[in-house]
Amino acid sequence: MNSSIKTIVPKIHLAKRSKFLQWLGKTLQKISGWKVEGEIPNLKKFILVGAPHTSNWDFVHALILIWAIDLKINVLAKHTLFNFPFLKNILSGIGGIPVDRDNPQLVVDEVSKLTEGDGGVIIGLTPEGTRKRVEKWKSGFLRIADQTESKIVLIGINFETKTCSFSGFFEPTGDNDRDIEKALSLDADNKAALEYQGELFVELEMPALAQANLEKLNILCPNSCEEAEQLKSFIAGTAVK
Repeated sequence: MNSSIKTIVPKIHLAKRSKFLQWLGKTLQKISGWKVEGEIPNLKKFILVGAPHTSNWDFVHALILIWAIDLKINVLAKHTLFNFPFLKNILSGIGGIPVDRDNPQLVVDEVSKLTEGDGGVIIGLTPEGTRKRVEKWKSGFLRIADQTESKIVLIGINFETKTCSFSGFFEPTGDNDRDIEKALSLDADNKAALEYQGELFVELEMPALAQANLEKLNILCPNSCEEAEQLKSFIAGTAVK
């Protein structure tokens, strides 16, 4: 196994892609210096949440990861991306599912159909950015997981350490605020998770807890970082919406 890949994919979730795509993924990953670690649970179905989504490069690294470990996955993507032939081919190749944000129930219905089959199913998605990210965490992956009776697995993409980490899984309880808290606590030092959680605390009118997260971020990045600045602005009410 490639020394930079410390994750084993259960047989039920292997895509069995061409040897060329697997070679390409492993080669690009090795050249880029990225590592894959953590455990993919041997579950029939689960929702794989990319936390955090920090830039458009996340998709590129995610694509390389999917090819490198030959992961079978269905990725939710904005429906307008399928209007571009090149992107459509790539997205279709990794089981892309168009998402029309004006009709979210169609997405849930589509995912539900996929999970009714006998094979393994992984649904990949990322929470949204800016202020709306809190509502997306509440009404997005939690609602899909609840309605399809799927567990949730988190994967973090850390650009500083060049690491993609599968950070554990949990089963949603139906209490969204509690579930978000649990999801973000799987990696206590994840800077973007602290930012997300801090913004949630602001929305829930818990300023002391939001400030505590900001203090943790200041410790993790003494020379400042984007996550700390975003949360600081959010607390001050000046975050970009």
